[in-house]
Amino acid sequence: PRQKKVFLSHDVDCISHGIFQEAKAALRKGQVGTLLNVLAQNLLGKTSFLNMDDIMDIHDVYDLKSTFFWLVEKGKGSSPSHPGVTIPNADYNLANKSIRAAIQRVGKRGFENGLHKSVSGLSFDQELRKLDVRVSGNRNHYLLIRLPDHYNQLEQSKIDLDFSLGFGPQQGYRNSYGCPFVPFDIQKDQPYTFLEVPLQIMDTTFKFYQKLSPDQTGEKILAFIDNMKDNSVLSILWHNDMFSPVKNPEWLKLYKHILECLVSNKIRSITQQELEERRLSILSSFRNSSL
Repeated sequence: PRQKKVFLSHDVDCISHGIFQEAKAALRKGQVGTLLNVLAQNLLGKTSFLNMDDIMDIHDVYDLKSTFFWLVEKGKGSSPSHPGVTIPNADYNLANKSIRAAIQRVGKRGFENGLHKSVSGLSFDQELRKLDVRVSGNRNHYLLIRLPDHYNQLEQSKIDLDFSLGFGPQQGYRNSYGCPFVPFDIQKDQPYTFLEVPLQIMDTTFKFYQKLSPDQTGEKILAFIDNMKDNSVLSILWHNDMFSPVKNPEWLKLYKHILECLVSNKIRSITQQELEERRLSILSSFRNSSL
C-alpha cells in the first residue's frame, strides 16, 4: 500500500503575552521557582512563546518537518465576508527584530513558513507583502472561511496551497475526503489552480471546544491515526503556546507521544514543497484529460 503522510503545522497567534500566561500558570500551581525562572528568562530576552527553535528541536528528534503560519495584523480585526464578527489577531508585531530572525531561522533549518491570513479587509497578496518572506501556503485565522468567496480570493492571489478547510469544534474530515485536492470552480466550469489540504486534528478542538483532558485527547487522536486510510494525508495543527512546559506541560507531552506514534507507524511528514509538486501534477492531469 502507498505510504500514509502527515502535514504538521503551528499557527503562531500569541507571542507577546507568553510571559503573562506562563506567570499566571506558575502562580496558579504555586510554583514560585518556576515563576522566577520565567521572569528571568524574559528579562534575558528569551520570550516565552517565541519558541520556534524549541519546536524545531522536538521535530528534529523524530526526523519530521513542520510549517509555522504567521499573522501579519496585530490587534482586533473584522472581515468584510463576516460582518459584525470581531476577532483578535496577533498580539505581536511582525516587524520585531526577534520575530523576523525567528522566521528566517525556520527556513534555514529546513522547516517552512506560511501566511496565517488575518481577520481583516486586506487581500492575500497585501498580507503576503507584509510577511515579506517567500511562502506558498496559507491558513485562515480561526479557520474563518466562506465558500466560494474564500476560494475565489485565493485564486486571485499568489497562494498555491491552502490549509484552511477544517472544523474548529470537531476533529475529522470537513469534506469527507482524506487527500489534498484541487477544488472545482462550478461557475467557471474549471478547476481552481491552488491545492486544498484539509485539516483534521487541532489541539484547541479538544482543549477548548470539547474540554477534554490531554489523556482523553490522546485516545481520540491515536484512534484517528490508527483508522487512517492508505495514501491519505493527515493534517495536525498544534499552536506554539501548546509547547509551553510551564503553561501546557501535559499537552506538550501528548504532542511528543503523537510524533512517536507517527514514527512507529512509518508515517512521514510531507512538506509544502512536496504538496506543490502534487498540485502541479493534478493540474497537469486536468489539462491532459481536457485535450
